[in-house]
Amino acid sequence: MITENNFNGKQKRKWGVQAISDITRAVIILSVGLTLLFGSLLKINFVIQIDSFLRYGFGGISLLYGGFRLYRGIRGERFRVEYTINSTIESSEE
Repeated sequence: MITENNFNGKQKRKWGVQAISDITRAVIILSVGLTLLFGSLLKINFVIQIDSFLRYGFGGISLLYGGFRLYRGIRGERFRVEYTINSTIESSEE
């Protein structure tokens, strides 16, 4: 019983850290994507010097990946894993 509580507590903390990490990465990647896409409007010199095909392509990919990271950080698949772990522990006790 004690090991189950410790296991669940450690897993929840680990998932919390992973969620914060995913959200932080998402914010950084989304910022890069937005900077690349709208850098010419903001007149950022190093963005203007990049070829427009590369700038818009990489900016779009960054937005997609950043959105995925944000989704995973907020929603994620960790809930399904937690249910699987809890059901495995309960079935092994019986």
